[in-house]
Amino acid sequence: MSFLIDPKLFDDAKTHWANEVRLSAAGNSVSPWLDCPFRVITDDVCANVYSCIVDTSRRGILITQWLPDAEGTEFDAWIGTFGDPAYPNEHVEYLRVHCKQSIAVSAAVRALAKAWLFDALPRKDVEGLIKELVTSSG
Repeated sequence: MSFLIDPKLFDDAKTHWANEVRLSAAGNSVSPWLDCPFRVITDDVCANVYSCIVDTSRRGILITQWLPDAEGTEFDAWIGTFGDPAYPNEHVEYLRVHCKQSIAVSAAVRALAKAWLFDALPRKDVEGLIKELVTSSG
């Protein structure tokens, strides 16, 4: 059974990533960002499972989880933007993470979430950390 077709497993995946981000938060708070609802997916190997935003910095994270047996990279990440910068309350810089669920990947996601969301490191520093973590996980 897969989290892509079983709502209980999907909720478990969403809870897992929410907990990983909370572990990196050190008391900081996050708000829900993009809705990542369960829907049966039979024609793909991944789904958006979790997202949140730090309202004060307008930085977010969006996690897409791959099936455990999907071919390809176990972990990849990059920084993107969402919305029009002319409207600061709608513009978000976000960390996009594509991954399989594992202990090593969970640790990488915690490190990236802390650096990006809560330490608010500059983009270039987080991109360097992404490169380091992707290289070490692959």
